[in-house]
Amino acid sequence: LGNYQDSFRCSSKDSSICAHKPSREELLPLIICAIERHPDSDVRDSLTHTLFNLIKRPDGQQRRIIMDACVELATSVGEMRTETELLPQCWEQVFQIF
Repeated sequence: LGNYQDSFRCSSKDSSICAHKPSREELLPLIICAIERHPDSDVRDSLTHTLFNLIKRPDGQQRRIIMDACVELATSVGEMRTETELLPQCWEQVFQIF
């Protein structure tokens, strides 16, 4: 997450107004963090769905970014949650038709 922290800081002296609107890719670390830490499995499932569907038709680079985020998530949550929460979503994406 450290790479993205500066992207979310407002440079304005008036901190109540932030002109920076993060790109969808910039939201990935926040989504990953929420999936890792949220106690409710239904919320984690919804967030994982959001992770895979954040970009409607991702190009090759965007797919790589999403997959890197999934690898980071799998590494941090361990084998059990990867098997029960992440892999089912991966399989769903494999069979999804646009």
